[in-house]
Amino acid sequence: MKNQKELMTPKELLLKANKAIKADNLILATELFSKILNQFPKHSAAKAGINKIKKISPISLLSRVQDELNIVINAVQSGDFKTALDLAQNLTVKDPNNAIVYNIIGISYVNLQKPGKAIPNFKTALRLNKKYNEARCNLGSALLLTGNTDEAIIQLERTLEENPKNLIAWNSLGNAKKSKNSVGEAKKAFKQALFLDPSYLNALNSYGVLLSQDGEYKKAIKQFESALEISSTDMEIFTNYLNALAADDQTEKAMQLLKGSSGQISRSPPLQLLMAELQARIGNLEESIDLLTKLIRQEPNYFEAYHLLSSIHKFKESDEIFIKMEKIYNTKILNVNDTIQLGFSLGKAFHDIGEYDKAFYAYKRANQSRRQELNYDSNKFNKIIADVKKTLNKKWINNVKNLGDKSIKPIFILGMTRSGTTLVEQILSSHSKVTGGGEIPFLNRFCFKRFDNQASWKDFNLNSFTIKYLEQLNLIDEHAPHVTDKMPLNFAWIGLIKAILPNAKIIHLIRNPMDTCLSNYRNNFVSAGNGFAYDQKELANFYYQYRQLMHHWYSLFPNEIFRCDYDKLVSNQEDLSKSMIDYCNLSWEPGVLEFHKNKRTVQTASIGQVRSKIYKSSVSGWERYEKHLQPMYRILDQTGCFEPWEISSFN
Repeated sequence: MKNQKELMTPKELLLKANKAIKADNLILATELFSKILNQFPKHSAAKAGINKIKKISPISLLSRVQDELNIVINAVQSGDFKTALDLAQNLTVKDPNNAIVYNIIGISYVNLQKPGKAIPNFKTALRLNKKYNEARCNLGSALLLTGNTDEAIIQLERTLEENPKNLIAWNSLGNAKKSKNSVGEAKKAFKQALFLDPSYLNALNSYGVLLSQDGEYKKAIKQFESALEISSTDMEIFTNYLNALAADDQTEKAMQLLKGSSGQISRSPPLQLLMAELQARIGNLEESIDLLTKLIRQEPNYFEAYHLLSSIHKFKESDEIFIKMEKIYNTKILNVNDTIQLGFSLGKAFHDIGEYDKAFYAYKRANQSRRQELNYDSNKFNKIIADVKKTLNKKWINNVKNLGDKSIKPIFILGMTRSGTTLVEQILSSHSKVTGGGEIPFLNRFCFKRFDNQASWKDFNLNSFTIKYLEQLNLIDEHAPHVTDKMPLNFAWIGLIKAILPNAKIIHLIRNPMDTCLSNYRNNFVSAGNGFAYDQKELANFYYQYRQLMHHWYSLFPNEIFRCDYDKLVSNQEDLSKSMIDYCNLSWEPGVLEFHKNKRTVQTASIGQVRSKIYKSSVSGWERYEKHLQPMYRILDQTGCFEPWEISSFN
């Protein structure tokens, strides 16, 4: 909300100013006429308007208010928000009914990182002038910053009803919809902002971030490149651009650009963090740890750095960073995001040193904060699963089974998140005939949207969809005989996978239910699609629904899905690896046993684990937290989730 400008012509400003006079809002009218005269000093109608106000209002009052207001506005425009705040608050004593002043106070608070204090001032501005569109837009944006997303959307939509050309409102509405996980509506808002002004940096950046989060990295890269053509020095956009390149497996290009910006890196904690993350992704863990340690020493309150460090470093009780982290956590008042970042990091540190009670309470607080941020509805998910079983049934599959593509390129690795899918992909991608594709969002995004909207499958173009999916694989590696897709949540769409790609291999990871659920509970996922992971009961319910759906698929496709037991894999890697390789119709290569030496980019929460040899410490690890996990345990026990998969024969 810096340097805000209403995108109105002088004619529109003039019309609005005259309406303000009729409404006795002389201050607003003066501001509007002044805007015109600042651009067009000889504008006769604006001059006439100012003269008209002088006749209505005592000139002494008008000049006094306007002179002081101009000083305040100049302070805002120069970025001196502390001065603007002090002057504006003094001005409210002299002129308590000036809506503009309260709007400026709100703007100042937002830019001073105090949006909670901004909100009542924006509301006061609106009480004094109900048609003050700028203040309403600012109110919506401030509400969004404080997490009041629903109320923010109401204010932003009202803003746009009054002024459909308000770019700031469109951009803020897009961010609000994104936070509600309404990806389609968020995209529409950003696109509308860019339709009105293709060079609007905030929207280019926001839209790029959304596309990145939605897995559309190449589209995101184009948005960021367009933004950087306009403002090549914008560090936030540059950072987002590099993150998108890295996510698109263009790690080398991202690293080169970073190294070419070495001077900027030293001044930018986000770029230092990104460099550390890129080093970790390609397996240079020690270098990454060193970079993060230096960053934390420079910026002890940069909690994203602690979070990344915790994913690749095993803490000791004497570690300087651990001591610093615990002190901050216990003494500093943290906002929601900081509570999440630091809570998960500290939980991991306590876990490393064996303080499991302390670890759990840190995890619990972080999970509660993260859950409050998300728009996850377990009942909605349960309904989608029921609809999947009803729709993608034996009859539908028989009707389409001869229409799919015969390609053998895809290898799907799926199951519950944190069940070992990244480990299996790392093993398979160490084979010369297999390229690791990571978590490809295409299938999951399409299906969730379709079932959520209750779209008919009668009009589904199977061939077109299959072609588009295979194009995604070719973008990753056109020449590879096989490309893995390890999106865990693809377990929900196995019926569709078998319809469109009947020859595709499907590897289903199974793991001890409690170990699986605890591992989810201990991780802060980037994607909002893992909203089930932050509450024990919701997590257990999700696991039960997943298991029931897998029963459905096994009954439809007996002997066609390879079941890989994580616990058996870590205890006997070679035998199970050979079985997987054989299932994929590949010749055996001993190099797959050296998966930890694989230099491919890894982008999941397992970034540190797959750079080490297989270890067994995670097996039955939930028992360390047993007394804290009873809500989860009871649901899993009551729903039969502890029964061996073999006994729960899939009827």
